[in-house]
Amino acid sequence: MNVIRRLMGSVFLCMALIAAAAPMDAEAGAIPEMLRRKPDTQKKTPSRTVVAEVNGRKITLAMVADQMGALPPEVGVTALEDGKRFLERFVQTELLFQEALRRKLDFSTRVQAKIRLARRQILIRVLIENILKGIKPAREEEVREYFRANRKRFRRKAFVRLSHLVVRSEAEAIKALREIRGGASFGEVARRRSIFESSRKRGGALGIVRRGEFDRNLEKAAFALPVGEVSGPIKTPVGWQIVRVTERREDADAVFDDVKEEVKEMIFETRRRHAYESLLRKLRREGKTVLYPGRLR
Repeated sequence: MNVIRRLMGSVFLCMALIAAAAPMDAEAGAIPEMLRRKPDTQKKTPSRTVVAEVNGRKITLAMVADQMGALPPEVGVTALEDGKRFLERFVQTELLFQEALRRKLDFSTRVQAKIRLARRQILIRVLIENILKGIKPAREEEVREYFRANRKRFRRKAFVRLSHLVVRSEAEAIKALREIRGGASFGEVARRRSIFESSRKRGGALGIVRRGEFDRNLEKAAFALPVGEVSGPIKTPVGWQIVRVTERREDADAVFDDVKEEVKEMIFETRRRHAYESLLRKLRREGKTVLYPGRLR
């Protein structure tokens, strides 16, 4: 059973690397050179160099390059470090593909439905990508104007960075508090006593918490507590807690330079959404659509 699991894991890894990941050299230096060419040159003179043969079917450098072109760039950079392994995985998936064809799995009604669905999804995605390609990023003056008009939206909310420990009863919380005030490390006591699994291993480190994000009793105590101080026992829905504030930030107006990239991305996303919605309105206006919702029952 373990052998089968390992084999299946290897197969899925291969498929993932070929279909959605890992481009690598087919031969040392060959693929990187292919990828360095300009796109238009690559289209005009695809390489017919055979890099593998699988049951008589020739695998060319152009086929491998096409596969690479469909993969995420960040994955390709890593994958190019081991061309031989990539080619071996390519061959494995080719063997599996040929076997699927030999068994005539492509004639299955279920498989045909999946192929039609995949084709539909791919075409829709490519259409949207083509429509959105023409969207230009916001200019500096546009970004500044948007920031000025929406300054309150980027106002920095007050937060505290907390460490906490959670126990089941007030008596247990008092014991833990005595240990900490007696000189024991807050983190050590939290690791030993806290029942809150997600933070216990980190010595009770909970992270940044903003107003309105957690229990009112805890919030009131945390925002009133000086940095470095430890609270008394606090009753909350998950148990009795003791908290320590390690950092505090008060409400403050945003500084343009701090949020410039965020503003730029917001403008770009707004334009993308408008372009997409505009396309849908155009298609609805020019097309003919009739709905029969009652037939879904």
